[in-house]
Amino acid sequence: MKHFNVQFNTYVISKQIIVTKGCAGYKATNTGATTVKVNEEILYPGVPGTRLGDSTTVVLHENDLYTGNIEISFNAGAGSAVSIGQIFYIYE
Repeated sequence: MKHFNVQFNTYVISKQIIVTKGCAGYKATNTGATTVKVNEEILYPGVPGTRLGDSTTVVLHENDLYTGNIEISFNAGAGSAVSIGQIFYIYE
């Protein structure tokens, strides 16, 4: 039996995220008021207080690992935020 966990973090500045060891995929959701790029994919904002913005998901097959990093960059403006969730295997 394989074990995994999920880790969510919110980012408000442009940066490169080093993925967690054993990462099998990630989900990015624009939770802010400006456009964000995640690995060059544009995610548009939602309507504050009503709905979340665009999201993207990268999920691999069983036993595959995501070995890249996650690059996030925001357009200028206040209220930038993106939630990144990583799913990763736990090695015992």
